Formats: sequence, C-alpha cells, structure tokens
Amino acid sequence: MAIKYSEDYKWGQKIYLKSDPKQEEYLLVSITLSPGAPQYSLRRFGSDETEYTVYEFEMSEQRDEVKHLDNKNNGDDDS
Repeated sequence: MAIKYSEDYKWGQKIYLKSDPKQEEYLLVSITLSPGAPQYSLRRFGSDETEYTVYEFEMSEQRDEVKHLDNKNNGDDDS
C-alpha cells in the first residue's frame, strides 16, 4: 500500500496551528507515516515542552495575523 503525504513540511520547520488563538510557534519534530493520513509531531519550547500530534490540515507555515493581533490586543499575549 502506498502512503501519500505532502512534502511541504520538513523536519525542524517552524509551524503554526490554525486552531491556536495565540498563534505560537511550534517546531516540527517528526512525521509518522501510517495508513489513512500521516501524523506530524510538533513541540513548543518554553514553559510547556509538550509534544502535540496533529494532521496536516491543522498546520500552517504562516501565522494567522488576525488571531495573533486580536489575542495581543486583548492582553493575552506576551510577544
């Protein structure tokens, strides 16, 4: 069985989660090829070093500036 995945994302790349209201930066640390769809493991460094497993449709190479600025204007963001 052939497993298809996008080569748009590379190990070590900075990624943003589309659902993250703070639009924090994550690092792509692994790609798991499995039947159905590949899974991507992301890690955010700082106070929380939790590893998150997501699918490609949840990721973006670009920060959602509207979410980021809205969060910043509400005083919820330190950057």
